[in-house]
Amino acid sequence: MTYQATPQPVPDWAFDSFDDWRNDQHRRDAYNAAERAAAAQTSLGKVGIPEFKLTSNGPRVVARPRSSRR
Repeated sequence: MTYQATPQPVPDWAFDSFDDWRNDQHRRDAYNAAERAAAAQTSLGKVGIPEFKLTSNGPRVVARPRSSRR
């Protein structure tokens, strides 16, 4: 089951070079957190997979929903 939703944009690469990325841990952590949040995006109250995750080659994560039953 899918639903329509507006994707959160994936952040643009925020570094000038590999050395810039390697030498700035704080910016690297912030970029990685923003990228993970965009990739794992869901919509509160919706059930299923947001369609934008299936219609692009973006870095989107599709995972099995967590069950409240054990």
